Amino acid sequence: MRVIGPNGGETCSGMEEITWEADAAGEEALLIDLYLSTDGGACWEQVAVDEANDGSYMMDTTACPDSDQCKMKLVGHNTSITYEDESDAVFTINNAGGGISEPVAVETEALVEPADSATGLLTLKTKLIRRVRGAARVEVLVEANNVEDLHNISFDLTFDPKTVKILDCEEGGFLKQMGETVFLPDIDNKAGRVNVGTALLGRGAGATGTGTIATITIVVKKNKMPLKPRLKNVVLQNSQMEPIP
Repeated sequence: MRVIGPNGGETCSGMEEITWEADAAGEEALLIDLYLSTDGGACWEQVAVDEANDGSYMMDTTACPDSDQCKMKLVGHNTSITYEDESDAVFTINNAGGGISEPVAVETEALVEPADSATGLLTLKTKLIRRVRGAARVEVLVEANNVEDLHNISFDLTFDPKTVKILDCEEGGFLKQMGETVFLPDIDNKAGRVNVGTALLGRGAGATGTGTIATITIVVKKNKMPLKPRLKNVVLQNSQMEPIP
């Protein structure tokens, strides 16, 4: 386990990438817990727990107090071993100057691959949450568009894993307006993909109209615009379990 950065001497602000190397030296993968100290290592505050061992985590430093005595500590663990390392020296968090928010550029062409016959009923929208010094936290909304009797839906939404980290996937309200639902998201940051499956329970009527199916929260690394999300493997079914063309 080795902290790569910030490892001492850096000045950080906005969305900052925390990087590391870790090898379990065995078959069971490591999970990573991240901690921040703003007093040189005397006290530690948990930043994230059970992160995938993919060598990168985007930390929102605007939620942290400014300090020139910051250190990161990373703990890698599985059921049999625990490793840890911390920054070799202190670094600085300084957001006093604030950041400049700007619109997130989204590629408007070829967002949906033509091979998906049903994807004309889905659209993608983006909402900027915060952008500071090039990095951005963004919500991507997957919306049904003038659909009739939608009961079940599944799809993959993909990003470039070198530039985007998927943080969360939450159910939208479109299907829920018709009754109880099951919502099954599966995030795979190594592949740059979130798979979503959601359905109404029971055999009642499906949802008709336009609305949000899912909201995916991502962090886009510094200077990696525009976004290039892709919808793939889209399947829509009505209340009779028939495909919606």
